[in-house]
Amino acid sequence: MKLSLGESTIHDMTLPSQSELIQKGLLPYRGPGKPYECNDTEVESTFLFSDRRFVLWQAFKLWRKECQSTFGDCRFLVNGSFVTSKKEPHDIDVAFLVNKTNFENSDPQSILQLTTQPRMLDRKYRVQPFGGMLDAFAVACKDVTNATFDDPALKSWDELWSAVNKSKHYLNTDETNKGYLEVKQ
Repeated sequence: MKLSLGESTIHDMTLPSQSELIQKGLLPYRGPGKPYECNDTEVESTFLFSDRRFVLWQAFKLWRKECQSTFGDCRFLVNGSFVTSKKEPHDIDVAFLVNKTNFENSDPQSILQLTTQPRMLDRKYRVQPFGGMLDAFAVACKDVTNATFDDPALKSWDELWSAVNKSKHYLNTDETNKGYLEVKQ
């Protein structure tokens, strides 16, 4: 459930405060197909607690604008150490959802402008713009606006991104699942 109050939006479960995130280490899991829907201001108040995070976030916002200009409607799922308490994350992990037709008909030159390192990885189109500050994967959908987590492509991302990677030394938790973000403007 989501309520709209003018320009402010109240979500059924809001992001934790910065201090709560740092104390817990990761975002609490909300259940299958339930990322935290948030806007830029909410991300900034919770996740920008170091200079490195600020730089990564600025890179993300510039790249997001370029994606929207290139592909039209897009959705952005944000994950990785950026959404944990790690003070100095290496990058921001992003799955960006685009309309399949727009993606297939895009000018390859436009795609290259998004990155310096485009390549296929495990049958997923991966780009690493801004010298790897973002690690982004294109997810082509028939209808990006109405795509749900029942869609097999989105369901696989949800399962992957809600799992806790125990090999990450900065995570000291017994949790097996964690939350991630869907960032909306």
